[in-house]
Amino acid sequence: MSVRKAEKLYRVFHQFPPREVGEFPPSFYIPDEVYDVGDASVMYYASDKLNPTTGKDEGWVHYYHEHKEGVVLGLTEDRGNSDIIRVPAFIRSTKALCLIGECEGFDYVDHSGEEKWARVKGTAPEWYCTPCGRAMLAVQNLADVIAIAWGGGLHVESRGVVG
Repeated sequence: MSVRKAEKLYRVFHQFPPREVGEFPPSFYIPDEVYDVGDASVMYYASDKLNPTTGKDEGWVHYYHEHKEGVVLGLTEDRGNSDIIRVPAFIRSTKALCLIGECEGFDYVDHSGEEKWARVKGTAPEWYCTPCGRAMLAVQNLADVIAIAWGGGLHVESRGVVG
C-alpha cells in the first residue's frame, strides 16, 4: 500500500507518472534516532516537476522553500551540542519513499538561535518524502539518510513543499 501511496504523491507533486519505481539496496534503513540540531528554516532543491501553474515542462528548476515554525531537523551526524531524539514511528516504519528532487542544501536555526547551513559538495543527495508527504529525508547515493525534517505544517502537494 505504501508504494501505491508514494506513486500517487509522485504524480501529484511532479504532475506526471513515475518514470521508474525502484528499490533501495537491502542495506538501506531509516534510523531510529537522529541528532536534533534545531528548527529547519530553508530547504534547497532542484526538481524536474512540471510547472504546477502552467503544466509546462521547464526542465530542472531550482527551488528555495522557507519552512514555517515547528519543523524539526534531525541529522545522522552530530554537529555538536545536539540531543539525540527518536524519529517518529510513521517515518521509521514507512515501506516506500517518494522522490522530490536533488537536495542542494538546507538551513536551520540551532537551539542557541544561531542560523546554520549545510550545502551540498560532491554528489548531491536527493530529497524524498514519506508517502503521506509529512516528512522529508535527504538520502545520499540511495544508501544513507543524512537528514530528516518533520513536524509543523510540513507536507508535499502539487505546488511543491509546503509548511
